[in-house]
Amino acid sequence: MLGLAKVVDNGPVTAALVAAGLFVFGITLQTTAPAASMLSLLMYVLSTSVVCFVVLRRGESAVVHVLAIAFVALFIVSVLVLKAGLILPISAFVFWVAGMVVAVVLRRTVDLSISTLAAAGCGALAFVGVMLFAPDLADQWSKAVRAILETMPMEDKARFPSGQLEKITDKFAQMLPSAIALSVMLVALGSVYIARWWQASIVNPGGFQQEFHGLRYGRIIALGGLILIAIAISVGGPNGIALASLVIMCFFIQGLSVAHALVKQRGMSAAWLVGIYLLMILPQTVLLLGALGMSDNIYSLRKNAE
Repeated sequence: MLGLAKVVDNGPVTAALVAAGLFVFGITLQTTAPAASMLSLLMYVLSTSVVCFVVLRRGESAVVHVLAIAFVALFIVSVLVLKAGLILPISAFVFWVAGMVVAVVLRRTVDLSISTLAAAGCGALAFVGVMLFAPDLADQWSKAVRAILETMPMEDKARFPSGQLEKITDKFAQMLPSAIALSVMLVALGSVYIARWWQASIVNPGGFQQEFHGLRYGRIIALGGLILIAIAISVGGPNGIALASLVIMCFFIQGLSVAHALVKQRGMSAAWLVGIYLLMILPQTVLLLGALGMSDNIYSLRKNAE
């Protein structure tokens, strides 16, 4: 991917065409090969990373030029393929905007911790937007899934206890708004982290690793996080789930930072990190890393390891 960064660094036209091309490729994969959804998501993230890289490397004014060129390219493709010129440009902007906001924060603060919190803020705004403009989204999704379930053969339904599928559907529907919030946060954060890695590889090799290993919010933010989690538990429902998920994800990122730093400081095998990433399929791993990140704000685990 470093080669991609060097290509993008050639100028605004190249950056715009690469960003637009990756976005279109992602949509193409998603529509023609649904099984490749993870690969299409990677294309979306890389497309956003290109835009974020321009912000970090060249500044806000440069990204305006890149966006203008990318929008023209996407408009042309949208007219030729979809017969509607604004669908692709608007879709791309919606996907890119959170990453650009976080990239601007990182450029101005040069602080990965603040930028991570800004990404969580973007996720929170997305959740508020869903609640304000699509408050019945979860109900609509639940009804759509129930309609699909009704078409299932009776022998397939018989494999589940009575009412279990409906309960699962309602549970997922309740979590849908928080899933959207987390998706916005993680896509923005992943895109900015990749862009920062690209930038550091060009101007300061190894710089991103140092920044990530030093990611720490501090005791005040940790206390605020505990208060927010307590509020989320008392509120419950979709609002509580969304709030708790975003807070836990922030400290999960710090926990990953602690794990990476400790492995390096203690000269441990990289297999430890591989094992941690493999265990992330378990929700308990996310909670444990979140607790590790929270603890680091109090006990300075990485400092003690030096």
